[in-house]
Amino acid sequence: MKKHTKIILVGIAFIFIFLASLSSPALGTVSQRPQKEELSFELLVLDWDTISVDAGIGIKTALAEVGINVDVIQLDSSVFYPQIYEGGRLNESGGAVVDVYRDFEMYEMAGGYSPIPNHAYFRGHSSQDYPWGDNLAYINNGTLDTALEDSQSATNPIELKAALFDVQALMADLLPYYPLFLTNDAHFVTLEWEGYCAMPGGIFTGFNPWTIMNMTGDTTFVMAYPSDVTHLNPFLYTDARSGFAANLHYDTLIAYNKSLEKVPWLAESWSQSADGMFLNFTIRSGVTWHDGQAFDADDVKFTLEYILENGTTTPSIASVEKIAAIDIDADTVMINLTEPYAWAIDDIGTVNMVPEHIWAGGNITDTRWNDPTDYDAHIGTGPFVHMGGLSGSSGFHIFDKYDNYWYTGGAGMPQFDSADLLPSSTYPKIENFTIEVEGTEMNRILGMNDGLYDSERYETMSTDLIDAVGPGNTYPNIKCVNLAVSQWDYYLQFNFAVKPLDDPIVRKAIAYAIDRQAVTSFAFGDYATVTDSVIPSVFFAGYNNPNVEQYDLDVAKARQMLTDAGYIDNNGDGIREVPGYYKTTTDEPDTTTDETDTTTEDDDGTPGFEFAAIFVAATFAAIYARKRRR
Repeated sequence: MKKHTKIILVGIAFIFIFLASLSSPALGTVSQRPQKEELSFELLVLDWDTISVDAGIGIKTALAEVGINVDVIQLDSSVFYPQIYEGGRLNESGGAVVDVYRDFEMYEMAGGYSPIPNHAYFRGHSSQDYPWGDNLAYINNGTLDTALEDSQSATNPIELKAALFDVQALMADLLPYYPLFLTNDAHFVTLEWEGYCAMPGGIFTGFNPWTIMNMTGDTTFVMAYPSDVTHLNPFLYTDARSGFAANLHYDTLIAYNKSLEKVPWLAESWSQSADGMFLNFTIRSGVTWHDGQAFDADDVKFTLEYILENGTTTPSIASVEKIAAIDIDADTVMINLTEPYAWAIDDIGTVNMVPEHIWAGGNITDTRWNDPTDYDAHIGTGPFVHMGGLSGSSGFHIFDKYDNYWYTGGAGMPQFDSADLLPSSTYPKIENFTIEVEGTEMNRILGMNDGLYDSERYETMSTDLIDAVGPGNTYPNIKCVNLAVSQWDYYLQFNFAVKPLDDPIVRKAIAYAIDRQAVTSFAFGDYATVTDSVIPSVFFAGYNNPNVEQYDLDVAKARQMLTDAGYIDNNGDGIREVPGYYKTTTDEPDTTTDETDTTTEDDDGTPGFEFAAIFVAATFAAIYARKRRR
């Protein structure tokens, strides 16, 4: 064999190996479903969330106008959540590529906000792309990662705001999901009650202590829950109903006013060093636990270390995991962090405090937490004392007013709104707060109208019921309190592992084709508020970037974008084909590729192993023919 022929064959072998490697899971990117032949997608929604279902129908109608078909698939929670959350590019523990895609194309549902816009990090950073992580689009963008990391490590408000502005601009451009609306907190309350305090999230949230202290109307307030609290342990819950129950009998170091600005609570003041590495909390004096013992800085240190030492499998560990060391100097708790963290005051400051004299030496998963009849196990410093109850589908929990509660209102006390001081009087103003489980909304409504309940835990999803309450209506003893947006943000999520949703032109055309206001109105009438950013001004007024691309309705632009990119309805069925495909309208079996088969192209569009084999074979044939001619 001649030398140059050997060189050619070696080169071909390298090409063969290289092309084959591109289809290897170890070296490739996220496994994807096969390339779709036309712009037709499944849109998953939760069957019990009528708002989500109606929003899905609105999206389907809008996208049909630009030649995109949407099939709205209603799923039960037990199917929906695993389908969107299982899978992911990374292994959570080791960071290794696991190369498993999530089993959805698009979905529409509500996420949720806390008082800080930290959701942007979890929904957008590449490190959060793991099974049951929140980066559900598989977004992996270094520039966005840097902006998100800057928002986490900022050491002053100017740096923080600049980083969050960059995050919003990048998220709007990359468009992993399309913000739609926040539902309003349309809450049913019986007529006699007044004094609830409106703030982002609603009148009854785990970060709104003002309503439960300031309500007036009767001596007893009964709230109907759709299901029991999942945990009485304040370090294990992840659901909002358990968080609200914890807010009744536990306190935190800080609270928030209606602008979501931090205000002193069990801590009278706080500070963070210029380098972001050190925090100080000065603890309020005169506070007592429900058993009469004094609350002090030692209890704070104990609580934080209790989570650090025992809570590696609990959600609360996320609030304290950046703590390196804790020291005490009189009434000051001094905390050294492992790294600068912009939200350290918020995360640590909103941990529920528990008494050292009860839990010293105990484990965070102690069974006493789960016993609603164990009085000592649920002692806190909050406005109500947990007196007992029963767990389960017929559960109830009784909370009596703590007569020695530290909050008195008036001058020198933290206020809901400094422009509207709460009067100086004894808080809370009601004597008893009871939670009772009632599984169906209609039974909760009937119970409220008949005087059994005073409110229900969550806002309603039914505009028909809103129209039916109030004097002169079907349920005359109930009113709808609609004073603020809720914490539930509805959005349209894309899966970048589904071609052609990995094409930004397709995602942006979808965004321009949707009339957000029309979808919002169809989904929840006048009881929802349109959003246009991952950090919307209606909730996070101080952090919203008003200058990002908002994708205002422009159907003509959406159509032109798709046409210019080669997405054209070639067969006249009203659905655009993907460039390179021509889908017939006959009923003949589709012999292209089943969704469970291996794709014929790698994720980046590079020809895969089959092409490499053909290429090598053809090259050998050419060389052989050349030798024959000689």
